[in-house]
Amino acid sequence: VIAVGLGFMVANAAMGKGAFKLDLDFSGGTATSITFNEDYSLEEIEENVVPVIKEATGVTTIQTQKVKNSNTVVFKTQMLDTNQRNAHNDALEKEIGIATSDSSELTSENISATVSKEMRRDAIIAVSVATVLMLIYILIRFRDIKFALSAIIALIHDIAIVIGFYAISRIDVGNTFIACMLTILGYSINATIVIFDRIRENLNAEEMQKATL
Repeated sequence: VIAVGLGFMVANAAMGKGAFKLDLDFSGGTATSITFNEDYSLEEIEENVVPVIKEATGVTTIQTQKVKNSNTVVFKTQMLDTNQRNAHNDALEKEIGIATSDSSELTSENISATVSKEMRRDAIIAVSVATVLMLIYILIRFRDIKFALSAIIALIHDIAIVIGFYAISRIDVGNTFIACMLTILGYSINATIVIFDRIRENLNAEEMQKATL
């Protein structure tokens, strides 16, 4: 899985698609704020409004977010060109009844990818710092560099499998991906520590048995 995933990353990058399919949080896009006459729930928005926008613009991924204490909903999509925006506005006016000419009901702006770069950098720093701290902790606890290095190698192996799966399946890489990686870091190192603890107990038992003999 790791090898195939690396192959997909290289191939997709060479074709200009990018090693991963980045989510809007990482790649930027267009944010459209729409103020409705009624306070719709997110379920109603997903059922009635999102399909209209998808059909009009041709986009496949739309993120929705309600503005607190208002009837305004923010729709985040990939970057829309002029034709897509016009189709988007026409569909909302005909199907939903939004007065797209009224700036108080509909506003649209592009989402910069600058924040996305900072998020990627912070995520890499967080994972790196966590890995180094775990290495130090294991080294202190087991007093053997072999245990520490083995744990980190197993950790990298587990993360690399998931990264390879994301590259092969082209699942959107966004905030959920970061949470997924951090969760794997925690569970993987916990399982490894439990196994290493049993190994240490067995080694100590063998040493005691040899000393007794």
